[in-house]
Amino acid sequence: DTAAIQAAIDSGATTIYFPNNGAWNIEGSLIVRGNVERLIGLESALRTQTGDGRFRIENTTAEAVVIERFAGSGSTVVTFEHASDQTVVARNIQGFDYQPATDQPGDLFLYDVVSGTYTFRNQTVWARQLNVEGNANVNDDSLPDQKILNDNANVWVLGTKIENEGTIVRTINGGRSEFLGVYRNNSSFSDADNPAFVTVDASTTVVNFDAATAASNAYALWASETRTNDSGVSETRTSERFDGGHVYTAVNDAVYWDINREVIVDKLDEEVSYAGIWQSSATLPGGFID
Repeated sequence: DTAAIQAAIDSGATTIYFPNNGAWNIEGSLIVRGNVERLIGLESALRTQTGDGRFRIENTTAEAVVIERFAGSGSTVVTFEHASDQTVVARNIQGFDYQPATDQPGDLFLYDVVSGTYTFRNQTVWARQLNVEGNANVNDDSLPDQKILNDNANVWVLGTKIENEGTIVRTINGGRSEFLGVYRNNSSFSDADNPAFVTVDASTTVVNFDAATAASNAYALWASETRTNDSGVSETRTSERFDGGHVYTAVNDAVYWDINREVIVDKLDEEVSYAGIWQSSATLPGGFID
């Protein structure tokens, strides 16, 4: 179906409808370009049998490109490639991967989506009701090292559900991740080499990391945090749990970072977990709060 869909995109239309006649087979790259503003799936499914089906979103004449109302097919998922500085909105979609295909992709809005894996890079991302079901590497090197990679992006998510194995979020290179509400179902797990949340010279905040009963102890480590000082010396510390699963934060701020400092705290709020916090406010010396 790839050629027919590309012809519709190149017709000059602003909205492309996908009649719900079952699944649309995408093999190779579909280029979203021209006058396209919206792709509406009408609850039809996207699938790729070769694993190489992708929508490549290039600059169009619209202010933003909206992709919505596609169902999952159970086959290998289609990839959305963000190859422009244009804003992209994906909503009410089941089954896709997302990858940037340019150094400076545009803003991304995600609403009510079920996905495999994501890479966010040098952009701003807002998400609500994010269901991530892709597998990450625990004992299989063919899988990605994490479900969500934040590489120097600003990522804000309200409501996340996680399934299957591996690191949930890896935030690197000055990226900032904020997750408000993360639920793990019974299939989610990982070992000590692949903590749930990994932060490397970046910032991560997680509020309310909760689980189904069988998933309560499925992650050997909930977080790891690596900091590198001006001399190139790195230190990694880990958190087995957040007290009550409530709050974890790892804040990157080189101004207050000193790998050899100690943190002295007289009393912390007992209602909130501070286990594993990386504290870099002006009121306290930089370091881990244990």
